[in-house]
Amino acid sequence: MISTTMTSLDKEESPAHRAAAFIRGAILEARFAPGQRLVESELSSLTGLGRGPVREALRLLTAEGLVAIERNKGAVVARASKAMMVEVFEVRELLEGLAARRAALRAATSPHLESIERALDEESLRNVDDSGLILMEANEHLHQLVVDAAESPVIERVLVQMQLPELSSIFFRLMSPTIWRHSREDHIGILNTILKGDGEAAEQRMRAHVRRTAALFADLPDELLR
Repeated sequence: MISTTMTSLDKEESPAHRAAAFIRGAILEARFAPGQRLVESELSSLTGLGRGPVREALRLLTAEGLVAIERNKGAVVARASKAMMVEVFEVRELLEGLAARRAALRAATSPHLESIERALDEESLRNVDDSGLILMEANEHLHQLVVDAAESPVIERVLVQMQLPELSSIFFRLMSPTIWRHSREDHIGILNTILKGDGEAAEQRMRAHVRRTAALFADLPDELLR
């Protein structure tokens, strides 16, 4: 998760970028719901910044696709369309595949080696009948671990910016023990190839895994996006 607390690093940025970081974090953490109005005066109070920087922050986030401008409502948290979700997964497939390749090529000397080995042990013992929340948290942790092991701030930053608030809640409703079982098998295969240092295999396994998840969203009924 991204913290909505402003750090000392944030304070070195422009007021507009500090406001954007706060609002972006609140959206990605689902503190602000899809379709929720983003009122400048309220955001100014929350961030401790003037309405000018907040207004500029909303423009920045509109360009990122996290905020939309709706008639008679003004700025709102953007709602993701099915087409947008599919496109996000297409890009994630490339980026997470590259992250897995980089993680594998760095595995032998990686400071994350023990964490990867521990994650593999945990996945091997994972009970797919656990609560959906536990499984989702484990899934997010594993994907983040691969990104961390890739040691690429660029990949991590782009993936963060591509997060859609709706994905987690829809993902939660979609998953079943059978799907979790397939996901667990994918995770074990990905982690094994990373530990073996096989960059090509790690990338291909991760890309196939993301494609399978994307296929679930591509077949979504429209009412789930409302």
